[in-house]
Amino acid sequence: MADHEGMTIPSRSLIILLTSLPLGGCGHHSETLKSSPAFSLEMRSLLNRMDHIGQVRFPMLRPGSVLPSEMNRPMCWDWSGSVDDGIRQIARQVGYTVISPPLRGGRTISIHEDHATAGELINQIAAAANPYLNVDVDILNHTIRVTQNA
Repeated sequence: MADHEGMTIPSRSLIILLTSLPLGGCGHHSETLKSSPAFSLEMRSLLNRMDHIGQVRFPMLRPGSVLPSEMNRPMCWDWSGSVDDGIRQIARQVGYTVISPPLRGGRTISIHEDHATAGELINQIAAAANPYLNVDVDILNHTIRVTQNA
């Protein structure tokens, strides 16, 4: 250290060392974990488990999914009305029970299909109802639930 008129001045190397220490901490590269492959595998495992127990979610038809024969029943559908009414009519035709109370009002939708299956029609109605209503199909118990989102 040099002494100039009673003041002590630190040497250049000490100043460089003291200013570089905090900056050296900024240069540390932490190892980042890429979560997308693990997340993808986890979702695939979850979807496979849900298929195994029969829990169906929108959309009901996905590549590789197998639906029971009643959901693959061909239907001609020329209809206009509320989501709730449409789901109840399809449920009656395929032998399912709608276990939610009737919903009042709601959107009016129209579906005109000459060649569709019951599962495809339920998917179309669920897509039209989204995000206001959820349509959940329980294949094991032959029930359908329509719930209103808040």
